[in-house]
Formats: sequence, structure tokens, C-alpha cells
Amino acid sequence: MSTMNTSGNPLLQDGVDGVWSVFLLATVILMFVGFLRWYRTRPQLSTGEATAWFFVIFLVPVLGGGAYLYRARTLRDPGK
Repeated sequence: MSTMNTSGNPLLQDGVDGVWSVFLLATVILMFVGFLRWYRTRPQLSTGEATAWFFVIFLVPVLGGGAYLYRARTLRDPGK
């Protein structure tokens, strides 16, 4: 009876590789979209605010990217 998993990595259980792959892909996409939106809305921000948002998106990609996407939405719609 073999207890080896099918992922080939003896330290990870089956399914963990897939979960981490999806999480990593979502993180990279959110970070990319956050930086793209930051680049487009940068002229509307002060220098300090633009710099701070850059580092927040870079250092905390999931929360920072999501927070900036929410913030950028209010920059596009000043009536909100």
C-alpha cells in the first residue's frame, strides 16, 4: 500500500498545489490591474498619495490592489 500523493511533492497534500496556483494567479492579476489603474489615475493624485498607493499595492498585493481599485472607482465618479 503506497501513501504517496499524486502531486509528486511529498510535503504537500493533493489539491494544495492547485489551490496555491489559483491564489497566486489571482494575486498576480489583481496586482497587475491595480498597477494599471494606478498608472491611469496617477495624475489625479498628489505625489505623496501616488507614492503611498504604489507601495501599498506592491507590498500588500491582495488587499492593496483591491483597496486601490475601490479608491480608483471614486476617482472616476466624483459624484459618489
